[in-house]
Amino acid sequence: MDACFSCGLKEQLDFICLACNVLLHDRCIETHRKASSDKTHSVIPNFDLITQSSTVHKDPGPPLAHKVTVSGPGVKNGVLESYRAEIEIDTSGAGPGDLRVQITGPSGAKDDNFRVNMARDSANKFLVHCTYQPTMSGQYVTKITWSDVDVPGSPFSMNITS
Repeated sequence: MDACFSCGLKEQLDFICLACNVLLHDRCIETHRKASSDKTHSVIPNFDLITQSSTVHKDPGPPLAHKVTVSGPGVKNGVLESYRAEIEIDTSGAGPGDLRVQITGPSGAKDDNFRVNMARDSANKFLVHCTYQPTMSGQYVTKITWSDVDVPGSPFSMNITS
């Protein structure tokens, strides 16, 4: 890392003096000008720093719901007593988005809308694990959206028998 011409500190150097071809901190520009008052100094932002900055990002584009994949026994038919209501949702390649999971059960089931527990996988930030608890046999529907667009296969219809 280069040092500031005026103070000598090796910190981020935001400016360059074109007349002297030296790098400067913002706080050191005036000191530099006074030290060489016989010159006309043209001090501009250090564009090398700006173009190499990690804060410059490519536009990620729109969310791609069609790239989201859903798997697991929680989106298949089953028997209530042994039903594993587990769903894995992989959002790899789908871009930034908002994941929503809504499950509805048969009329008369405890809470027609079910609480869905969601947790991001500790090893893969694009993988989300969902669980829920069906309370009676009947038809269940799981709607999964990525930024308000249904993912492939959604809504999922499951028949859970006694």
